[in-house]
Amino acid sequence: MHDAFVAFANLNPVQYNPYTQPLWAAAVAQFDRAVAPAEQRIAGKLRAQMRGLESNSQQLLREFEQHRELIRRPHLATELMTERCALCLIWLTFLHLILFKFFPEIRGKNYDSKINVSYYR
Repeated sequence: MHDAFVAFANLNPVQYNPYTQPLWAAAVAQFDRAVAPAEQRIAGKLRAQMRGLESNSQQLLREFEQHRELIRRPHLATELMTERCALCLIWLTFLHLILFKFFPEIRGKNYDSKINVSYYR
């Protein structure tokens, strides 16, 4: 892990321009390769932590909010895709229950046609 920043050793951030962009892109790619094993371990720890919270959707959402900067990393985002989908499914189910409670006339129907979604954007 201590070698992760070696790629940036010979680059001067003040002199970034279109001519040095390929050097920066190569350095970032080398950094991502060096950090990938650590991200994989972090993903495993986050996954284990989130599996224990699947029954509590509020706490699971808080966990995602707390680690959102880590989860935005491309490797972690793909590693935690299942957990993200599970959270979305939990909240989508919750929203459907609320929708059916307040609009009982749409139960069993195609409710998307009854709601003007563009109004909420």
